[in-house]
Amino acid sequence: VEALARGIEYEFARNGPPENFPRMPDIPGGRYTSQEFFDLEQRDMWSRAWLIAGCREDLPETGSYQLWDSLLVPVVLVRDDNGNSRSSAARFGAAGSGSTGIEMRTHWRASWVPRRSR
Repeated sequence: VEALARGIEYEFARNGPPENFPRMPDIPGGRYTSQEFFDLEQRDMWSRAWLIAGCREDLPETGSYQLWDSLLVPVVLVRDDNGNSRSSAARFGAAGSGSTGIEMRTHWRASWVPRRSR
């Protein structure tokens, strides 16, 4: 336990990388402003990564739902009949295409985490 405590103290006290740590390449400023790079990240990274989409408490009961549109494809988050949180890409149909007008499609990898009290 003492070794762990010393390691934590060391990490909090340092102002830069550890000694002999390999130099990391600089990140070009265009990564933060380039529409092309943004589009590549959306398509090739964020569409394949696990993302935290909300807290379980955001869907308190069966039938609760939310639209999460932080990606290029909107995702519907729902609480199913068994109390599980589900997420799927959404395609909004015409009136009469279902009670909500939302068709659930490909399963997305979204994580739900319990809300922590502060």
